[in-house]
Order: sequence, then C-alpha cells, then structure tokens
Amino acid sequence: MAANSPPVPLKEFCPLYYLLNAIPAKVQKGFRSVLVYLTALDASSEYIAVGSSIGMLYLYCRRLNQMKKYNLEGKSESITTVKLLSCFDDLVAVGTASGRVVLFQLVCPLPGRNKQLRRFDVVGLHKSTVTALAWSANGMKLFSGDDKGKIVYSSLDLDQGVCNPSVLLEEQSAVVQLDYSQKVLLVSTCQRCLLFYTEHNAVQQIGTKPRKRMGGCVNVICFVVSERQGLEPVCISLGDHHTAWALDTNGNLWFRTGVTPKKPQGEDDHWWQVSITDYVVFDQSSLFQTIIHASHTLASAAQAPVEKVADKLRVAFWTQQPQCQPSLISVNTGGVWITSGRNEFHVAKGSLTGTYWMNVVPRGTASTTKWAFVFASPAPTKEGSFLWLRQSCTDLFCISDHNPQFRPSTVQLPPDVEMVQISACQDAVWGLDTHGSVYIRSLSKTCPSGMHWTRLDLSQLGRIKLASCSCGSQNVWACDVNGVVYFRVGTQPLNPSLMLPAWISIEPPQQPVGMHLVSVHTSPNDKMLWAVDSKGNVHVRTGITEDMPVGTDWEHIPGLQAGELTVSSRTVWVRCPNGDVARRYGITDKNPAGDYWKKVPGCVACLTVTPLDELWAISQSGGLIQRLTKTFRHDSTSAKPSGSAVSVQSGDLEEEWEVI
Repeated sequence: MAANSPPVPLKEFCPLYYLLNAIPAKVQKGFRSVLVYLTALDASSEYIAVGSSIGMLYLYCRRLNQMKKYNLEGKSESITTVKLLSCFDDLVAVGTASGRVVLFQLVCPLPGRNKQLRRFDVVGLHKSTVTALAWSANGMKLFSGDDKGKIVYSSLDLDQGVCNPSVLLEEQSAVVQLDYSQKVLLVSTCQRCLLFYTEHNAVQQIGTKPRKRMGGCVNVICFVVSERQGLEPVCISLGDHHTAWALDTNGNLWFRTGVTPKKPQGEDDHWWQVSITDYVVFDQSSLFQTIIHASHTLASAAQAPVEKVADKLRVAFWTQQPQCQPSLISVNTGGVWITSGRNEFHVAKGSLTGTYWMNVVPRGTASTTKWAFVFASPAPTKEGSFLWLRQSCTDLFCISDHNPQFRPSTVQLPPDVEMVQISACQDAVWGLDTHGSVYIRSLSKTCPSGMHWTRLDLSQLGRIKLASCSCGSQNVWACDVNGVVYFRVGTQPLNPSLMLPAWISIEPPQQPVGMHLVSVHTSPNDKMLWAVDSKGNVHVRTGITEDMPVGTDWEHIPGLQAGELTVSSRTVWVRCPNGDVARRYGITDKNPAGDYWKKVPGCVACLTVTPLDELWAISQSGGLIQRLTKTFRHDSTSAKPSGSAVSVQSGDLEEEWEVI
C-alpha cells in the first residue's frame, strides 16, 4: 500500500489487492492452521469494514491507507454482519453467529473527536445468528435482528459511555434486513415487511400477501408495495429527488417519485418501469470488440457498408448471449447503478423514462369487457385522435381520446359482413372483410363517426384477394394474399362523375420461396411505408418523397420478428410474437430504415399508436390500456429536487446505460 497513492476510479475489473493482502489467508490456532473466510462487508466514505470467520474485524481507513484489526475477544466465532456509521464520531457495529452484538466508537485525530477506542457489548438478548443491523443517523440508536425473528433496540449515550439494549419486536421468521429513518424502522423478514413507528410503538404491515419465497432485500424506509401491479421487489434504493428505485424478481427496474417521510408511498399510486435494454445484460466490451473486428472483415470481403454488416452481426451475437438478470441496485448523485450478476456494473447517468400502462374502461362498458382490437387515427375534428375498438369481427366502436369520459360510439357494420382489419385516417375509415372486399366510411367534423359504408370497386385489380390495407392522409397502400403491393391516391370512395383512382402495382421485396408480405403500414403523413412478411420479418420502403410517393426500393430491417406493426408520424412501433413492445430509433427522411430497435416495458395482445407517438393497446387479459410516461432527469445540481427532476411527457428521451 503506497503511502500517497492517488484515489483510483472505479474500473471494469479492479480487485482491491492492497486490502486483500492485508488480511491473512490463514491463522494459527494452537497446533493447527485455520483458513480465514471473509463473511461480512460494509463501506462508507471513510472506511471499508470486513468481517471474518475467525471473529476478527478488519477496518481499512481510506484516508490514511491503513488497515486495523479488532478482536471481539472471547470465543472465536464468525462475524455475520457489520454496519458502519459516520456522524460526529465514526461507529461500527458487528453481529456474530452466536448472537453477540459489539459496537466500536473509533479513534479520530481530528479536534473534538473521540481520542480513545471504546467498546459496547450487547449480550444475552439474541440467542441465534445476528442477520441485520441498522443505525440511526445520529448514532444514538442501533437496531439488530436475528435469524429467529427477534429485533433488539440498543440506546447509546456516547458521552456517558452507556448502552441500554431491550427487545423491540419478535417476528415469526428470520430478519433479512433493517433500515431506520425519521423515527420509523423498516423490518424485512422471510415472511413479510413491516413499518415499526418507534415513537408510538405501532406496527404497520406493508401489503397483505405473504412472501412467495424466502429472503428478500429492502433498504429504504419510504416504500409501500403496490400489490395491484404484482410487483415483488428484491432490492430497493432511495435516490435523490425523493425517488425510490426497485429491482423485482424478474430483473425489471422501477421507480416512484415524491417519496417523503410524510408520504412514504410517493405521489403516484403506482410504480414506473424503466427499460433496461438488452445490451445491459451482456458482456458489452468483448461483444463490441468482436463485432467491430468482424464488421470490418466481412464488409471488406462482401463489399458492403460497414454499418449494415455491424447491425446484422450485432443481432446474431445477441441471440447467442446468455441472459444475466440484474440483481442489485444503488442510486447516488452519479447515476442509477445496477449489477447484472456477472460482476459487472451498469450505470445510467442521464434521463430515464418510466412507463406505466393505465387501464381504461370506456364509459358504459363493464370493467370485465374483453376487447380484441384497437386502432388509432387522427380525429376528424383535427383535435386529438380517434380509437377504433372491436370485440369481434362483427362490431366496431369509436372513442375520442379527448373525451375525458371515454364514451364510445357504436359504428354499425354492413349487413352480414365480418371485418378482419380496420384502418383509418382523418376523413375515412377503411374496413377489409373476410373475402378481401373493402368498405369505406367517410368521416367529417359534423359526423366524426360517419354515416354509411360504401363498398369499393376493386375490379381494376382482377381476381386478387386483398390481405391488408393502410390509410395515410392522402394515399392508401394494400397488399394481396400473394404479397403483391398496391398504391392508390385518395382515401374516399369512387365518384362516378370523376375518373377512377388507379391502383399502381408495386413489386414486393425479393424473398425466398414460400415467404411473402402479409401486411403493409403507412404513416399518417404518407412519408413512410413499412411491411411485415409471413415469417415476421420487417421491411421498409425507401425513396418515398413528395415527388415519388411510391418510393424506389425495399430494405430488410433486422433485429426482431414482428407480430404486429404500427406507424406514427415519425417512427415505428412493433409488438413481438411474445407480446413485447419495441420502438425503432433513428428514423429520418434521409435514413428511413432507422438505426436500431429498443424494447419498451409492457406485454400486450394488440398495439396501436397515435400520430404523436401515444401508445394504446389491448392487454393480455383483454382490457384497453394506455401508456403513460414519466421522465426522471438525473440532475444533481437541481435547485428543486422534489419536483424539477421529474416530469410527465410523451417519452421520446432515450436512456443510455454504460457498462463498467
């Protein structure tokens, strides 16, 4: 250990050899040699405390680069937990396998600080292994819990050198973790979580359901589980701006805002889920180095653009990588930190967007109503959007998202017609029936849901059968059961006094035998056309401009298979076959294919998007749901941390995770 070694920043792989080398691997006990195991760990800005299997506490001072050791004396037994505290004096508490609790008041050379090591013992109350410790902020209270469920409160008077312990609670299962703040003790056991209000000796259980598995980890006081979301946290951290963060049993990341001592459940009645992108759980550095090397090699051999080769290789590599679920979380002014279970840290230092899917019950319908389909389109009133809903192929309803009561209007279908697809724009709704026939219903400001249906004359197309159609603001695209694509100018039915709008046949993308396009999807502003083939592959039409509305070519988009695709005015969203939701990033006029896919929290049965990227969906259970977003801006210099750091918006910010 160098005397004046500079502080070392956190690295991808940086073992603390200077600390480990100061702890012996073996000690001599009489005539035999005993291995030393490290059994407990805690760290503060001043110290790193390490407990051992031989009852020795090793305390490393970061400021002085010095290691000291403290013997618990008496019978040699394993230290099971340690807890540091830096207040006016530096304190460390130690729990052992036999139930002993030892407190040390450390020596400090600074003026007015403790000049002599002092020790306090809590004996006789814990009869089994001490599993958790928690200090009060001023060091006058210490709480300890054991594997039999007993919780002991020790009152310290450092000036008088007095420690008075007493039994506070006795639970039915082992104490997993303790945390104390604002006169409230949070207790996490193998069976439940509870809040103990020390001022009133009152107990409040968190949630009503027993834990489904033994263990758990809770480390913030301001937390109440939202059982309606089915959230089962395994690790929780309280960050800045009064925000609580949680990792659940599935490795999902959540946050909730406005968490204060007076309102521990936060300002919302639910958690917001944050997307942890796929690359978070992979070996980022080695994967990227491999991709970079392989991209240049293959691009040179194939005479293809490096970017396209890299994108294809990235997808191929990712499908081979084993999933490693995030397991721990911590939040500080530097960012949100998680571990992937592979000795890696991942940090997000910028803005993070949280997602919450809100259940919406249209007025006049039962909460148990099962919906099968939803499609969003610009409203004929030019304000907001219209939602077109179906329960089956024989009914249709429309709702304005600007109607706060969400009262649906019934749209009568043509007699004996079963609609298999609905597409709409601002002035018309198109329906495709089981026979491939098209019906159009004109919309207007005065009659936003339309008056009647008109069957479209498709005689120009011959004996083909349409499988999909999609309306833009001025143009309509369609494809038949063989994958041939058609383009038409005009969204209204034919006017006999005018020339018939002509369908233009567009050559589909070249594909292997047995594969063909099954659906086409245009944007509300006619600037994009995307398609899905029979294998779920995604394609985009390139070269679309005002002068060339039919485009010039097709490009395959790798990365995922689509069960459903929906297009807004600026980007593309996909529902994967397993219900996952993803968005395409990087789409511009000059780059219609975009750059990459990124998953969005949620699992749905049907997905649609408004022109302004507001997502609506049908849940797996058949309910109508709307995606709400809240953005957390990680700004440590914010003057108003309780409010200015969090805002609700449509959610276009893109969170980035770094691997350390």
